[in-house]
Amino acid sequence: MPEVNLSVSVTGLNLRTPLILASGCCGYGEEMERIEGWQWDYVGAVVLKGVTLNPRIGNPPHRIAETTAGMLNSIGLQNVGVKELVRKINERLWKLPVHLVANVNGETVDEFARVCEILTEAEAVKAVELNISCPNVQKGGIEFGQSPETAVEVVRSVRSVWQKPLWVKLSPEPHNIAEIAEACVEAGADALCLCNTFPAMAIDLSQLPPRPMLGTPFGGLSGPAIKPIVVRKVFLVAQMLKRKGIEVPIIGIGGIWSGRDVLEYLAVGATAVQIGTVLFSDPLAPVRIVNELKSLLQNFAAQTGDERWLDIRNFIGSVEIGAGFSALSAKGGDG
Repeated sequence: MPEVNLSVSVTGLNLRTPLILASGCCGYGEEMERIEGWQWDYVGAVVLKGVTLNPRIGNPPHRIAETTAGMLNSIGLQNVGVKELVRKINERLWKLPVHLVANVNGETVDEFARVCEILTEAEAVKAVELNISCPNVQKGGIEFGQSPETAVEVVRSVRSVWQKPLWVKLSPEPHNIAEIAEACVEAGADALCLCNTFPAMAIDLSQLPPRPMLGTPFGGLSGPAIKPIVVRKVFLVAQMLKRKGIEVPIIGIGGIWSGRDVLEYLAVGATAVQIGTVLFSDPLAPVRIVNELKSLLQNFAAQTGDERWLDIRNFIGSVEIGAGFSALSAKGGDG
């Protein structure tokens, strides 16, 4: 039987596996090398810790809280600022044997563009991931990703100064996520990342009166709890792109803990995935997940007698939906 192929391509970047380390969960990449047993061979790319124009100290503690099926975080985009990040990349990070993707944040459209302009000085950055879940201070704090109009504004602005691949990380909140995704593509997005964390809250009952577990007091929910929700969102966006004949890769993000989770995302239309929260529980998760993927593909090929399942790319968009599916039924619990 032929070898299993786990390689995929996203916006011209050849990834040895579909696993990408998510922003905020692996620092600037080099931190992972302190972990005994860490191997880059199991990872396709790393999205660096989110960066802003100026350094940020982040939110007050507490910043992390465990939940039943995941984790809340409220880091507040603590980072060294884009100029210092460029220095780190040019001095050390370029040596990492993996594609580097910069996660860009801003409070205004001009700030997003300025950060990306400065990032052009770091040749090792192969793509930018725009976090349009940031609050737009010029429009009352509404997230850039809450409407097609504001999303388009920031994507177009960045597209005018950034010539390399442009990934856009969508907010999970809007019900019209497919419409926002389409608008981002039309404005120049080369890939869509679905999704950012879900706004959430947890209460500490160990003291009276009860208090929020986070200092902000809200945070972003990640982990297995959100996976089924995001799988649906990936499916809806993938179906929209398919109907319109648009070939733009989707990167699934949310609750990936196993090889089966990866294949679920690919089946509904993702080309690659990002893993994050699992790294806090199991820092060597990429090794385990890749081995699970190989075993699953070998088993599928053996069960069906069809060797095409040995190539993970054949899973992309492979899900079969019944004839009764329609845009109306896709609304599910949205009412």
